[in-house]
Amino acid sequence: MTLPGSRAVLRRIRIRARKITERAVGPKPAAAARSRLLSLVLLAQHDEDALLRTVAALLAQDEHDLEIIVMVPHGAAPPALVAMEGEDQRLFLLPGTGRLEDAVNASAGAFLAFVEPGAVPDPGLHRRLAAALDKSAADFVAAVPATASSPAGRSIARLLETQREGFTLLTRPDALADTETWTKLYRRAFVEPIIGDASGEDTESLALRGYLQAGRFDYVVTPTGTPPDMPGAVTVHEELLQLAERASRVTDLVCEEGREEAVSAWFGAALGTEWLRFSKEVPRQEESYWKLVVAVAAHMSRTPGALDRFPVHSRILVFLAAGGSLEDLRTVLAELQDCGTGYRLGTNSGGSVDEIPGYLPLVSLPLPAGLLRLRGEPTVRSSVSLFGWKGETLQLGGFAYVEGLDAEKEPVKLNLWLVEPSTGTRLPLPVVRHHRSAIDEASGDQLNSYAGAGFSAELDAPTVLAAMEGTRTNEWYLELELSALGMVVRDRLASRDADRVPSRLPIGPVVGSRRLCALFDGVLGLRFTAVSYRYLADPPTVNDTTVSVTFRGEAPDGVVLDVPGVACLPFEAEPSDPATFTLSVPPEATPSLSGGELTGQIRAGKPGSLQHVGTAAGTGELEPLAGPGERIRAAATGFGFLTLTLGPARITVSGWRTEGSAVVVVLHGSAGSLQQPGDLALAGPETVVADALRAGVNGQTEAVFELSRDRWGAGASFPGFGHYRLVSRGSGRGRTDPVVVTGALAGVRAEADMARLRIVSPARSHGQAFQLRLLSSLKSGERGGYNRRRLIETYWGSSSPLDESAVLFETFGGITASDSGLAISQALAGYRPELKRFWSVADASTPVPEGCVPLQRFSTDWFRVLGNAKYLVNNNDFPVFFRKREGQVYVQTWHGTPLKRVGLDTPHQRLTPSYLRTLEREPGEWDMLLAQSPIAGERLAAAFRYSGRVAVLGYPRNDPLSSPAASSVRASVRERLGIPPQNTVVLYAPTWRDTAVDHSGRVQAVNYLNGPEAVAQLGPGYSMLYRGHHKVSGRQGNSVRGMTDVTGYPHVSGLCLAADVLVTDYSSIMFDFAVTGKPMFFLAPDFAQYRDRTRGFYFDLEEEAPGPVAENSEELFEQIRTYEPGRWTGKYRTFVETYAPLDDGGAALRVCRAVFGDD
Repeated sequence: MTLPGSRAVLRRIRIRARKITERAVGPKPAAAARSRLLSLVLLAQHDEDALLRTVAALLAQDEHDLEIIVMVPHGAAPPALVAMEGEDQRLFLLPGTGRLEDAVNASAGAFLAFVEPGAVPDPGLHRRLAAALDKSAADFVAAVPATASSPAGRSIARLLETQREGFTLLTRPDALADTETWTKLYRRAFVEPIIGDASGEDTESLALRGYLQAGRFDYVVTPTGTPPDMPGAVTVHEELLQLAERASRVTDLVCEEGREEAVSAWFGAALGTEWLRFSKEVPRQEESYWKLVVAVAAHMSRTPGALDRFPVHSRILVFLAAGGSLEDLRTVLAELQDCGTGYRLGTNSGGSVDEIPGYLPLVSLPLPAGLLRLRGEPTVRSSVSLFGWKGETLQLGGFAYVEGLDAEKEPVKLNLWLVEPSTGTRLPLPVVRHHRSAIDEASGDQLNSYAGAGFSAELDAPTVLAAMEGTRTNEWYLELELSALGMVVRDRLASRDADRVPSRLPIGPVVGSRRLCALFDGVLGLRFTAVSYRYLADPPTVNDTTVSVTFRGEAPDGVVLDVPGVACLPFEAEPSDPATFTLSVPPEATPSLSGGELTGQIRAGKPGSLQHVGTAAGTGELEPLAGPGERIRAAATGFGFLTLTLGPARITVSGWRTEGSAVVVVLHGSAGSLQQPGDLALAGPETVVADALRAGVNGQTEAVFELSRDRWGAGASFPGFGHYRLVSRGSGRGRTDPVVVTGALAGVRAEADMARLRIVSPARSHGQAFQLRLLSSLKSGERGGYNRRRLIETYWGSSSPLDESAVLFETFGGITASDSGLAISQALAGYRPELKRFWSVADASTPVPEGCVPLQRFSTDWFRVLGNAKYLVNNNDFPVFFRKREGQVYVQTWHGTPLKRVGLDTPHQRLTPSYLRTLEREPGEWDMLLAQSPIAGERLAAAFRYSGRVAVLGYPRNDPLSSPAASSVRASVRERLGIPPQNTVVLYAPTWRDTAVDHSGRVQAVNYLNGPEAVAQLGPGYSMLYRGHHKVSGRQGNSVRGMTDVTGYPHVSGLCLAADVLVTDYSSIMFDFAVTGKPMFFLAPDFAQYRDRTRGFYFDLEEEAPGPVAENSEELFEQIRTYEPGRWTGKYRTFVETYAPLDDGGAALRVCRAVFGDD
């Protein structure tokens, strides 16, 4: 009799007994290893989740000839792992010391892999590696992903076109940069003698030893899966320390093995691309971090070859750090932030080529000879921006340049070749050079112009097809060859201008029974292949639910539509010549309106040997017949094979134009099914709903989108810049569908200008989603780093007379036209109406006051006014290149009385080198610093080390709070925001956090208040508003859920009037809201951290706050419910007398008199 539960116990005993029998103590002879068995070794680690994730991924593979050995050193295995062992006989837990040698001895397979916990290998990865190793004489095989974002994978994928196997470290020293083991499979006989005393925690040493001691190794280009997380460095200091320890081990190991020349590959991969990031942290970290940077830099400087793969700026930063030159390092970091990472290539006195950054004259520490020398080949940048067929000729165009070589000053010879990779056969293509200003718009290089690097070429399809005849490889790639400064560098054309060339490249005509087809990706670049067709057909004719296909040349026995997952739909032969076949699509084969689409390929021939049918037409002939708005749509693949798509009728776009400040989109297909304008919208950074639907010509429908709107009652503005997709939401299915491109718009880039913005529709293939991009109104000669640098230098050299009647206002870098600048501008309209008021705007979404002229930041007009206006008014700083001319008057209003430390009082680890340099220079150019109160004037002047005139006149931005019109403004704002008159409005306005940044360094929104929870706690009679700091504008995301987001509302004074209660933390809005006398609450969960570590305060908020300070939202809600105004009357009065004594509604006029009058 078997007791319940005993079967599992007996099963585990049998499994254990088998494993003990199979794993005798001591090394297993290679001959005894099972040739088909894969042994995967994992090291147990503290991160249990990562380990279990990897084990589960390995067990999920459909692979029975597999054993998974999990090393469990110095402790018990996680219970979940023990349970998994009992359930799957492929899993074995190995207790012990954690030495890899023990795992190898315990394994039974002929092939071994060492998998870092946390990795999730692609299903079948190790079996694919085993298949490659089984056919090879290599000691191990490594997998690399062929993605455009993987330089190693891209390089190897190209290498394998000419050399399939048999690599060594001598022929490929770059291999040493690959230190992961989970993507490799080793022969047991190779691993056993090299394993040494390596522990499971040091798989990097195993990977390096493998490359160093392998007689040969091979590559397999294949999906690899998800890599493990980096080991647990919590801070950048710890991360660099871990890398320093690894660098020391690698240096010793490589030198020990006598392969010193390969060390540069490891250093380049591990530190070369990261050194700039580590260097940027120096100004933000403690002195101990700087000492670590100095030590690591010194080690690299002493290690031959360590810097050979470093970019030139990183080499310079290493040298400066090794020499302890902190000020030089700060200078270089500031220059890189302000001027970009460009450099110039030039020949030195020794005849070699140097990479010469523009900041070298600012560096005091002499640089050693050779530090700037170009290592390896220069970088080639290229892209294809023209790809179209004209008859049998492919017209190809784009740009190609050598980074650092100004195409206007240094002639660069360009050759184009079609190359057959296996033999190296090269077919030259005629090239014509062109000048294209758009190249400089995208390069980002401020030092060099590449406008002369454009090119065009033509490929004659019959000639290329004839050259391909009889060659071993059917894919030929396009190679660029650039020659300059005695160098010849070759690269592939592997980038596509997505605005001008659609992702689905057009197909050309048939030449006989073959077609020259193009393939393109970011790995192997632009290639061409010859496709042969047995069966060729004219474009299908679609009539409602009937499809007819007429063949040219050989007629097939039968034709079917092969739809995956659906039975083949047969065509019926028609009695005609040439041969014609017809398909009547049954209703059940067409997806319903609630379904998606089904796409099938037309195949012809005999049953059991059906072949694809090629289209006899090129893209240009096929597209007008495709009917993407119909339920049955014909198309062709990139290889010219005919397809049919069955699906619901769709709305399509065949064109668009501008009318005044509106965009008019021309619609086809089922546009007649649209019920109202709201069924169509442009979805992007904002949602723009159509204003009207109207009849167009030839039965078309036109949708009108008015882009200029007065959203807040502050003046007309446009939607935020960015990508907008046209979507339809009129189907009643609760979802939106993209509206696709058709007709003359397919494959074409279109552009139009409005007064304050530029609109572009990127090239999209027939049937792809239609998009618009709203861009700045900068002209061609104003866009891009090089053009901006030219405008800056013109601005610096300006000597034209000052315009005594011009005033330039800017607030928050042009994001808004608001704050005290707005109040001064409005007061100035009455005080000095003859003055011309200009407003600096970041984009067309910024409305400007009536009677003012908007100036797009960084435009020619903006630079002119910045240099020539008599008066400059700003509430922040101008860009880093700003220099006040003699005679100009610069009024700094700042943007609030400070509670948190600002300017040079800010902890320096919170300041970038560039901003620190601005802080040290720009306040010296102020002529007046405006302050809300005497104490604010003292603190601001001290924080900015400013010794000029401090004008304590009150804050103009608060004038509306004391205006006779305050009550009507309150009612107007609340109505515009849709707030019921009887509701109590809570305005939540937190400041930003220096520490709340994303991976790219952008400041993220802060929100400690949950909107739905607040309404639930306070009751339905409360309305919640969220006002984010200007630094987080556009990045609030889901943080405002349950609240009305008023971050973009231009006038904070209007919000203060509309609100009944303010909730803030450390924002200067508290000093403004105090003018209203309404209750204030302070939600500050991170109070101690912000005070002691993040920023610091100028006064004790808990002591001086005119309202309760809460540590969490629960406490806040209770404080709001039980608030007694009388308890705070004294503190509130003192607070106002201290920080807002002059905010009486007349501050703006006082400023006008002080600056523009006789005061």
